[in-house]
Amino acid sequence: MHHGREFMRHTDAFVRQFGPALKIAAMSAAPALASAGLPQAAAATAVLGQAADGYSQLRSQLPE
Repeated sequence: MHHGREFMRHTDAFVRQFGPALKIAAMSAAPALASAGLPQAAAATAVLGQAADGYSQLRSQLPE
């Protein structure tokens, strides 16, 4: 149980710090994936990038 909490705490800190950068990277990679014939991968990459950025923005507005 303890290791799961530690992992999630580190994941939370990572996504809060790098959420906007993950979105930029995902939005850059999605067109390349789509042109390579991988539309599902492109869509999933774009959605995950948006989710990381949205989570980062939400967590920055909440109190510690």
